[in-house]
Amino acid sequence: MKQILLIIVAVALAGCSKKTTTDKVDSRPVNPSVDENKPEEQLKPTKAVPANIADPIVEKAIRGSIISTGKLTEADYKKVTYLRLGNSRLTEVPKRLEKLMQLKGLGLMNNQLTEVPKDLEKLAKLRSLWLKNNRLTDVKGLEKLAQLKGLRLDSNQLTSVKGLENLTQLEKLNLNDNPALTKAQIAEVQNLQRPQEVQQAKSKRARA
Repeated sequence: MKQILLIIVAVALAGCSKKTTTDKVDSRPVNPSVDENKPEEQLKPTKAVPANIADPIVEKAIRGSIISTGKLTEADYKKVTYLRLGNSRLTEVPKRLEKLMQLKGLGLMNNQLTEVPKDLEKLAKLRSLWLKNNRLTDVKGLEKLAQLKGLRLDSNQLTSVKGLENLTQLEKLNLNDNPALTKAQIAEVQNLQRPQEVQQAKSKRARA
């Protein structure tokens, strides 16, 4: 009889021990944003988004502006406030400059541009634009940059300044050395509301 009781007690104790092990609660905190089936993928650190302005001239200028040697990212774009692309033999402006949303000044002097760069109106903070010494014959497109305060168009081949009268925020405008412009055409921009300095294009004959 005693042996039977000992066997029953032993079986009962073994069952309790097994149940305790099986019912053990996982005390780790639950993270609802992590899929337990793919924990490694979701716990990887977030990488910087690579930039996608592929033009080497622009990339070099951006690096010089923010002093960066690593891979350019979208965050780097936001640091660029002034960009100098002068003396680069550009015949057109590289695309996607509109990504530089903090850009205040853009230098495009001494290139070979024949028309005003497109999409510059997307640069809402652009205040200064230098287009000196290119091959522009008109200013079509500049009328969209109503926020400009400084504009250099000297040493081009302008035959028309139609549209500049819309730039009512201009404080400095340089039209020197555009010999094809007439006095009447230049007069079109003399009605700007806030001109502090308008440097008019004059031929040697007119100066005399």
